[in-house]
Amino acid sequence: MARAVPPANVDDLVNYVFLPSKLPQSAAAIPIDSDLRLLESTSAALKDFARGLPTAAHKTAVDRLAEAFISARRVYGSADYISADNLRKSLKALADSDSVSNRIPLHICAQNAGLVISRASELVTFQTFELSPKNKDVMSTAGRLNRIFPGCAISIDTNTFSKLDFLTTLANALAKMSIQAVPGTQPQSKKKGQKEDEERDTTNPGIITELLFAGFLRSMGTVPTATTILKHTRDDVLWENAKGPWRRSPMWLLIRVTMQLTLSQEC
Repeated sequence: MARAVPPANVDDLVNYVFLPSKLPQSAAAIPIDSDLRLLESTSAALKDFARGLPTAAHKTAVDRLAEAFISARRVYGSADYISADNLRKSLKALADSDSVSNRIPLHICAQNAGLVISRASELVTFQTFELSPKNKDVMSTAGRLNRIFPGCAISIDTNTFSKLDFLTTLANALAKMSIQAVPGTQPQSKKKGQKEDEERDTTNPGIITELLFAGFLRSMGTVPTATTILKHTRDDVLWENAKGPWRRSPMWLLIRVTMQLTLSQEC
């Protein structure tokens, strides 16, 4: 069962999920608090939903999805960032054939990337995609943005995936990527005649798609015939007398994409 949501987080969750007409004009003070509440609340809601489903196959698929978000929450532990040790343990559990959950969605925060790692039979598939769209795309589009997910995918065999050296290297890399910004991935703007990183815009997730996927994973895996989905997403970029803008939670997009990808593959 999810913990009761503190009043301080309720407004954030309502804004992220329902996107009402009146929204904040500055970035949330501690966005990770609300992001973790989103994982907990979504998992609890899915477990409640599964109880009323008419077929065992559908119930199993939704229960597994609920467990996936529990796994995603577990990698943080008591910290506000991904723990390499917790992630390694979760990846090891995923490698075990008797694992209840068959996927782990991850928000690689500093790279603006979503990553869904899933197991089916003797293959583990990595799917990644950009989370928050660029400011210009949001602000120049009337209505919803049409976006295709995932951006790319790689499958590797479970024998390779389950090796301790691989799991440790992968967990350490993802934990570091989730908190460490990479030079050259941020859009730039001219300030006082010089180009500087534009902190109010979103990060290019190329370190995930180009280094992790095209380099590291591609060398030991194959490109699968992956299911793709089209989502009509809504977002806003709002700021007034603030350093950073309010944006819809990228974690909420990760949750929705994970749900749709999973159910389109398993149901």
